[in-house]
Amino acid sequence: MSILIGVSPKARTWIVAGVLVLLSILIGREVFLRLIAPAPPLNFDEAAHSLPGYYMLRDILALDLRALWGDFHIQTLWPPGFSLLQAPFLGILGRSDESARLFAYIMLVATALMACAIAYQINPELAALAGLASGLIALSAPGWLFVSSWAMQETPVAFVVFVAFWCFLRALQTRRMIWFFLTGCALYFAFLTKFNYAAFAIAAVGMVDLGERLRLIRAKNNERVQARPFSILNSQFSILALYAPLVAGIVFWFFGGTDIVPTEVKWRDFRFFVTNEDSGYPFWSSENLLFYVRTTLYWLMPSPLLAGASLLGAAWAVTRIRHPGVTLLAVFFALGFALATMHQLKADRYITPLFPSLWLLTGLGFAELVKAIRDWRLAIVHHDLHSPLPTPQSQISNLPFFVSILALFAVASWSWLTWLPRLQPVWAGHLADDLRAASHQIVRWQQPDRPVLIIGTFGELSPPLFEWRLRPLPAFANMPHPIQYDAPPVEGPNDIARVRRWLDENPGAQVTLIRVDEGSPLYQTDDMRNKNEWRQRIVRAFGEVRGYRLANEVVYPNSGLMIQYYLPG
Repeated sequence: MSILIGVSPKARTWIVAGVLVLLSILIGREVFLRLIAPAPPLNFDEAAHSLPGYYMLRDILALDLRALWGDFHIQTLWPPGFSLLQAPFLGILGRSDESARLFAYIMLVATALMACAIAYQINPELAALAGLASGLIALSAPGWLFVSSWAMQETPVAFVVFVAFWCFLRALQTRRMIWFFLTGCALYFAFLTKFNYAAFAIAAVGMVDLGERLRLIRAKNNERVQARPFSILNSQFSILALYAPLVAGIVFWFFGGTDIVPTEVKWRDFRFFVTNEDSGYPFWSSENLLFYVRTTLYWLMPSPLLAGASLLGAAWAVTRIRHPGVTLLAVFFALGFALATMHQLKADRYITPLFPSLWLLTGLGFAELVKAIRDWRLAIVHHDLHSPLPTPQSQISNLPFFVSILALFAVASWSWLTWLPRLQPVWAGHLADDLRAASHQIVRWQQPDRPVLIIGTFGELSPPLFEWRLRPLPAFANMPHPIQYDAPPVEGPNDIARVRRWLDENPGAQVTLIRVDEGSPLYQTDDMRNKNEWRQRIVRAFGEVRGYRLANEVVYPNSGLMIQYYLPG
């Protein structure tokens, strides 16, 4: 089977990878111009992920292992895998909101390339077409492109999971202990990147690993294969190599670094991650059970029709290709989708790291279907003995593949022409402009020779954002004065009393107020308004604090936003 005459399967796969890289540059430009550049500052979660990445980069460049140890263990609710991956990119691209988000898109591209590598492990003959199909879906799925414009965990964890899967398939193929060990290490790194997707990946690898071991034992018992008493795959050593680094790493995570964070805090945050907020949907309601089905049909994929075709292609791969890699991808997707549906917290982006596995199955199924059509056409020609002018076999062999490639690019082009012009950040236009301007103005006001208190923070102007903006500045990197937000951590009967006490304990402090009007478009839901109400009460009550004068003020009327800067006097 040959798409390009005289080209080996490995070379074809490399050519496809090169094509995907070139396409990713073109699509990346659109993602940057439409989603990243016009977006508001990093939101709370994005800044909370990216700030430790900067700290780790700083620690590594300074060869400060003690600081690196602390910055590794201090991240308990969100483990440090994301930061470790992001740090070198911040070193190359520089520290900015744009570079932090561009890292997520680079991880999307890396995941698409890893899909080519996994496809080659499953079936070298199908790898090129399968990798091209899955890569084009990934680069044209609007929801996946949207997620890749945020400095969040979804695309990095998808990449790490695919690295683990590739190592595992290499282990099954070569039966070398080193690949089992690397699989365990990669699964541990997935755990450090996002707990739940690591659990899905560990379960999928464990099930396939057990199935392969049982299959080989049955085959040996039936004398279909020669007995290999020292076979690594059947030995306890390969089991140890696979699971020991994973278990040791998890134990180290929870029980190591207690000089930085106590074990009970790590357990508490882990439990919160697993059983955190409830989206409020009754379990048996259609809103809950069909939430991610709707996400797939109407947000993640370009159209419901293509979502259905993708699922059919994946089903074709599962039924026609007998390989543990196909089983691995299918178990990971099915298990993750089912458990995500059962979990009480729902959000569109939470499900997205599962879909590169589905799309790779779709690509494999598509490539297998094209191969079946090619074989069927060849069979017709070979049995047509009465044809006076038989068609050359090379034309018969390659025509289905050329047509399939044209079809893939036609569908991807339709998606790009339809969806790319519609992509925009959650906050766009004057809202994003005002948020960016306000964040920069607040940073410009701060003086490094005074304690800092910023009151009224919310999701888009959050404490992690101001830490991200202030701490890397040389004047603030090692400033002796504290930086605090909203109600400082001191004793007091109420929030404004705590503010007064903190100001008394930190004479000369500067105070910045962020006021958000009740009718501000920044409050898209009542829940957002309710969560921010206690901070706005402190803002309104600050007028009761004596000894401070208004030094500066900026109003953003279109956004219902006002920022004020106070100094003692």
